[in-house]
Amino acid sequence: MIASAAPADFGRKRGKGPVAAFAIAVAAGLISALLATPAFATESDLIDATPAETAVVAPPPGGTESWQLEVRNVSSQRVPLTLDIAGQSDRLYSGETPLQLEIVDSSGVVILSQSTTEALGSTIELDGLDAGDTRRYTARVSLPAEADNAYQGASGVLELRFVAQGDDTSSASSGSTATLARTGGDGLRLLGLFTASAFAIAIGLVFTRRRKKEAR
Repeated sequence: MIASAAPADFGRKRGKGPVAAFAIAVAAGLISALLATPAFATESDLIDATPAETAVVAPPPGGTESWQLEVRNVSSQRVPLTLDIAGQSDRLYSGETPLQLEIVDSSGVVILSQSTTEALGSTIELDGLDAGDTRRYTARVSLPAEADNAYQGASGVLELRFVAQGDDTSSASSGSTATLARTGGDGLRLLGLFTASAFAIAIGLVFTRRRKKEAR
């Protein structure tokens, strides 16, 4: 009875080795796959631009205020580019003579010229921006000469936001309140790495404890 029991017990002990090795190999494979998976591109991977939001104070009737816009492609690919226009004000963007908005490129071509009432909420399609290139625009706001005193001292915020589209993002925008097309990519990878590592450690501890018990 003793002679026949020994080979059977020996077979059981050897059977645990391949199982443990397989479990650890699976965990290692998960870790490798997660490490190899590229993170989604963020807006900082595509473009860098001047802050999107600008505080605007009503100029005198017939007066004009201007500022510069700049966008740079910091990626290694040509990206399609658009400009989103938004804003908020109690008086500047409404009424009979609202603030006028004009946007001109560096060559003097006017890409937008209309009242802010019409411009807000619109998107301008710009020429694509090559890798490493920088482009500049001038934004101007003016109050019509016939504007009455209702606009005196009025202020607001005008948001001119460059938006780029790359291979790994559906949309990525620049500015102080920019968002990612796909969020949580790095977080999910870290969670996956943690889970796979914990699984591998747990498997190792279980089989180490079993071996110690069997060795007693």
